[in-house]
Amino acid sequence: MTSRLSFYLSWVVSICFWISIAGCSSSRRFVPPPDLPDDHTHVPACPQNVETEILWDGFKRQMVQPGADLFDFSRWIRKATGCSKEAFNANAYDEVANSSWFTNRNFFEPLESEEVLRGPNTVDGPDQSQGWTVIRAKTVGVTPGFTIRDSRGDSYVINLILLATTG
Repeated sequence: MTSRLSFYLSWVVSICFWISIAGCSSSRRFVPPPDLPDDHTHVPACPQNVETEILWDGFKRQMVQPGADLFDFSRWIRKATGCSKEAFNANAYDEVANSSWFTNRNFFEPLESEEVLRGPNTVDGPDQSQGWTVIRAKTVGVTPGFTIRDSRGDSYVINLILLATTG
């Protein structure tokens, strides 16, 4: 009698096990979401320069924003659970898509060491054989500077770094 009971009990346990395993499976296949929209579209007008108050901006970034972050409860939950916030510009495979600001040059064709050392630049800076034309002064930022155009028609921003010497 006990062998028959153990036989039926083993069958019930086995059936419950396989039902629970089958309940964990999914019939849905992974379908990647659509690609991010192309950001190479033409911007019809240049954005306007905005004058910033450097004291108010520094106060806001160092005092106001950290105080506001104290009341960001989703940030506290992510920190407590160890779950990081996902990047907005990565696809379902955690890859960054090619865009106007990023080109994955090493993915399709591996780069040589010399190419990696050279970087993405194809010219050696402004043409110095002839004079430069100053287009406009740099009005945003801490360091003074200006925008130039060389004889090839390429534009460059020149920042002047002021060094203070003690002596």
